[in-house]
Amino acid sequence: MTTRTEATFFPPIPEAQRWLQGVEFPADRPLLNLAQAAPADPPPPALRRAMAELIEVPSSHLYGPVLGHGDLRDALAEDWARHYGGTVEAAQVGITAGCNQAFAATLSALTTEGDEVIVPT
Repeated sequence: MTTRTEATFFPPIPEAQRWLQGVEFPADRPLLNLAQAAPADPPPPALRRAMAELIEVPSSHLYGPVLGHGDLRDALAEDWARHYGGTVEAAQVGITAGCNQAFAATLSALTTEGDEVIVPT
């Protein structure tokens, strides 16, 4: 008899990581692993050096602004406006620390009190 635990599907993040075994990415287009809470690889050397420098900044341990840092929002708005040929303002951009925050922010933007949301599992 198969137990419920044995019948559970393989976790999706390690499964996706297995798809990449043996895949090579060019140096100018590296794969960035943004897996939620389950990174398989260490950050690239340049990012680790930047992190080491940032740890010396007294405020680096604090949470940032809820909608993301203004300079990053400005840059992303400018990039999207150029890419899509439209107008995008930094005030229209929110940058989250993870998919759970993004999901909650999206639901808050799309729904109001009394609305119902069905989330398939």
